[in-house]
Amino acid sequence: MNRLTRPLSRSLRHICRLTLPILFAIAITGCGGGSDDSGSSSSNKGPSTSMPKYDKKATYNGQPLSYYTAGLSDLNPQRRIQSLRDVYKFGINGIPAREQIQTMALEDEDHTIRIYALSVLYNMKDPKISDLYEDILTNPEYSDQNKIWADLADGADEMLSEKRLEKVLKKIANQNQEHAEQLLNVSRNAKVRVPLANILLKKEVSGKTFATLMSLLPSLELGDSEKIEFISDNIEKLPNKNAALQAFSSIGGEAALDAVISVVRQDNTIPLQYGLSSITGLARDPETAAKALESLAEMTAEPGRPENDIQQFYAGMERVLDNARNTATSQAGSFDQASYTQLADTYIGHLKDLTQNTSPQVRSLAALYLIQGAGSYKFKESIHPDKALPSVFKLLETDDEEIVLGTIMTQLQSQIASFVIEDSSQLERSITNAIYARDDSDKWFYAVADGLLKTTDSGMATTKLDGMSIIRLISDKAGENPGHATNNRVFDWLLTVGCNKRNNQVLGDDMIEVASRIGKLSLDTAITQQQLEKFFSGSGINPSNLTLATQGHNNAAIQAFAEPMVMSRDPKFTGKSAIYVFKGILDTNIYYLRGDKAQQTEYADWVQTVADNGHPALRMIAINGLNGSKYIATQDAYRTGFAHFMAEIGNTKVKIIPNFYGGKPYWEPAEQLAYASDAIILMRPENRTRLFGRMDNLSGPHAIAFFDARGKIIGVTASNDPNYLKGISLFHPTATGALLIPPGNLNLSIGQILPFESEFIASW
Repeated sequence: MNRLTRPLSRSLRHICRLTLPILFAIAITGCGGGSDDSGSSSSNKGPSTSMPKYDKKATYNGQPLSYYTAGLSDLNPQRRIQSLRDVYKFGINGIPAREQIQTMALEDEDHTIRIYALSVLYNMKDPKISDLYEDILTNPEYSDQNKIWADLADGADEMLSEKRLEKVLKKIANQNQEHAEQLLNVSRNAKVRVPLANILLKKEVSGKTFATLMSLLPSLELGDSEKIEFISDNIEKLPNKNAALQAFSSIGGEAALDAVISVVRQDNTIPLQYGLSSITGLARDPETAAKALESLAEMTAEPGRPENDIQQFYAGMERVLDNARNTATSQAGSFDQASYTQLADTYIGHLKDLTQNTSPQVRSLAALYLIQGAGSYKFKESIHPDKALPSVFKLLETDDEEIVLGTIMTQLQSQIASFVIEDSSQLERSITNAIYARDDSDKWFYAVADGLLKTTDSGMATTKLDGMSIIRLISDKAGENPGHATNNRVFDWLLTVGCNKRNNQVLGDDMIEVASRIGKLSLDTAITQQQLEKFFSGSGINPSNLTLATQGHNNAAIQAFAEPMVMSRDPKFTGKSAIYVFKGILDTNIYYLRGDKAQQTEYADWVQTVADNGHPALRMIAINGLNGSKYIATQDAYRTGFAHFMAEIGNTKVKIIPNFYGGKPYWEPAEQLAYASDAIILMRPENRTRLFGRMDNLSGPHAIAFFDARGKIIGVTASNDPNYLKGISLFHPTATGALLIPPGNLNLSIGQILPFESEFIASW
């Protein structure tokens, strides 16, 4: 059954169910058999032209033919149809009625009856049927209904021989091209459509006919180049040019790709997504894929392209490469690994060229796809960072657009963990050079440095970058650029690295070198006192817990960090927070080494160099640290210091601090302080920041005087509330001892005041 035909009426369908299915009736009624676009199964010789033998006495339901032909002239069309149905049952034996039925086929006012009459004539094998059919088919005025013409055309190969049909179709095309186009557009029979299409290919046709011709191209007698030329020459006739893209895609090849590219470039009425789909779909081999990449890159680079178009072009290029990768991986197409790798190099080359485009949008997306390609798992074998990233870093060094720089730094930070790197040295050098490529007068120098240092952190955290290698490169570069404002950001970065516990675990002893490099960079003129103060006040470094580089007490790291600063003459190291930290390094830290006399001696020797030749503002701190380590270690040394204290206290005004943790200090003469027996000395030589002692059974006002190793009074705290002093640990940053003074006026000797044994002192 012709799958494209449709029934004209229920009565005709009824006839088909009652009679043998002849093709023409089938074409009219859609009841079975017949031809479709694949050709007819019936003979192509056409009806016989000789009069068939028939039975003049034949009957149907007991009635002769004449009984039924009377109704052929009835005014009621339904009765005429019924009569035709009855005559149809006679088959060949209905020949005597042929002339009347021929007239009906040509002249009946009901077009359905006309076609019905032709069906009856065909069934009775009327020898004039072919001539009559030709007259009807060539007469454009025969019917104004496309459905009638569709049914007529669909039965043409049954009514006419193949040779005669071709001749008739040429005649129609030459005499009335509009009628020929109508037959082509409504017909569903390939044996009519294909020869008629071949004839109309050489003529100027309407857009509708052109669309029909394009749908038939695979069946026409044309080479691929002729088909492409035909579509290209007539594409403007198409109301929907996507049909042309589909036709090109069905043809395939480089010429078809060129045609699609031309359409996409010249016609903005086609949704770009359709055009790009056609381009990427036609990139089926190395040659067409390379052509597709080249064309997409060229279109991307064209000035004035909308942002959305640019994004789609880039996505199209990546899709071409991805399709080639899939083909090479599956080995099911024309790509092998070598040709795919070559295409990947071509892809990278186009992206590199686009990084030089005048449009910031184009440059930023070119950089994005280079970075994403280098970090993409699916492209890891073909897009290596060493190939993809040099152009990206060039943009970081020279570009002046925020969208470009922002895109690059964001992508680098997120993608570096995905890079497949065998040797990170080239990437490390590129990062380092880009950090310092811009003059510090450039408005983007700090943003670029900041973004790249954050990228470095990501690379170090994922071990994509060799930590010490990149640290050496960047700090060396800082040394090559003294005074460069970028050094300010690099210094902060190095401090962050140095104070990171994980880095301490990963880098191990190399952290000593990191500490040294931080100390050296601190001398750079770009590093300000304000920056140092911020670090010293908030880094976790303090006299009792020096965390830099070690998260513990690493003697060598502390020295490496501090030495460049304490041996300089730069006034920026004399800020309040800096002095506080240096007191811990040059003074208190000596006592952290008490368990290792060799380390303590080595450290003390270093502090001695600072005391002898160090920063003028820090030398006294070093001297105090050395004195404390010398004089507090023994009972005799302590007694010497206390003797100085007792000598001074009688004639000196001392500072009274009502509340050591707050309150307003004031002065009063020392002689107003009361003295009594049972004065208790509080001391802890190993840690002079906290002084402990017995303060049981106190009553009334008490005072505690703090003094240094030479007996000099540092401060006094007093309270009328004895509970304030009971069982507490008193704090003073530089005191070597303290004296608890209860009420009373008894003058005491040193021996009476200090009954401690040396073992007691050591136990603290």
